[in-house]
Amino acid sequence: MGTVTGNLAALGADGLAVDADYATEHGWALGTVVEVTLASGSQPFVVRATYDNASEWVNKYFVDIAAYDRFAPDQLDFRVYLIGDEAAVEAVAAAYPSADVLDADEFLVQVNSEIDMLLGVIYALLALAVLIALLGIANTLALSIFERTRELGLLRAVGMIRNQVRSTIRWEAIMIALFGTSLGLAVGSFFGWASVRALRSEGIDHFTYPVGNIIVVTVIAGLAGAIAAIVPARRAARTSHDGNAPCHRPPCPISRGSLPGR
Repeated sequence: MGTVTGNLAALGADGLAVDADYATEHGWALGTVVEVTLASGSQPFVVRATYDNASEWVNKYFVDIAAYDRFAPDQLDFRVYLIGDEAAVEAVAAAYPSADVLDADEFLVQVNSEIDMLLGVIYALLALAVLIALLGIANTLALSIFERTRELGLLRAVGMIRNQVRSTIRWEAIMIALFGTSLGLAVGSFFGWASVRALRSEGIDHFTYPVGNIIVVTVIAGLAGAIAAIVPARRAARTSHDGNAPCHRPPCPISRGSLPGR
């Protein structure tokens, strides 16, 4: 529980234990009377203890079991926290088939697994969004190449080789992908920060920027852009010197009608 002020054992049926920072924010001190809403209605409780290192697992405040027995009877225990011999606890819990006995490390793993499941759903949605983006990039490049057929033919006519054309289209796709990724990261970072600020009262009060994951996502986005450009780049590289039909057997003739001013 960290540093405890007051007496947790003396909460009784009308005592309240509060996180120290939460109590400071609301101007509460030991002896302050607070209205607490329970299933049976609003009841006055007295702040009898504060703690500073347990809000993540016991919330910002809690009452004694005696308070539940008095104001909300017939409650089922969801979690029981205790300090004692693990073997003795497991022996008692054996009578309850649905009960799981976890030490501190195992409890942390269980909580993290719930968060990891949510992150897995988010990453699946991200993968779907990336797939849609790749189709969009490929389609955009294909239309762009169709519209720039004569320009590409002119570049071929003045000396650009097929590898250079493919490289140009490929880098164009990579820049489009990285631009979209940068915009998404900026917007996502802002909403992530805003969400943490909005959920401070729920115990989510630390904003951590996952630099490693961001770098991996950025690299994947660049590679995905290059993959999306494979087919359009090949089509652009097949553009002939006259800017019209593909040239399969170079050297190909230059059509004067395709050059500017002709």
